[in-house]
Amino acid sequence: MKKGCHIRPLKRRLLSSIHHEHSDMIVEMEMSLSLKELRRQLKALSGFSAETETITACTWRIGAARLHITPLPPRRTGALTLPRLALRLDLSALAPEDRRDFLDRFRRLTFRGGG
Repeated sequence: MKKGCHIRPLKRRLLSSIHHEHSDMIVEMEMSLSLKELRRQLKALSGFSAETETITACTWRIGAARLHITPLPPRRTGALTLPRLALRLDLSALAPEDRRDFLDRFRRLTFRGGG
């Protein structure tokens, strides 16, 4: 390697923003997934069902948790185009001790790599 040349590893955050409100009852995040990909991944969670779906937004239920999804404009970086979704998880119907377990399972199912 040439003297003075520095190579940095590429890091990509799939959950680019996570915001917690009301003692972890509401979790908001932005994800780099298409609606089709997210649906496929979440069907592995027990109790998954679609409540309402339109072109601009949808609400899904996963057991006692509700997931509100709004498609965002894709993120473009050069020739790369990534789909984006804004998610709002309402965990208020879950017992406090079940919220952390639910979020851990949700993140494991939707994590695609990156840093």
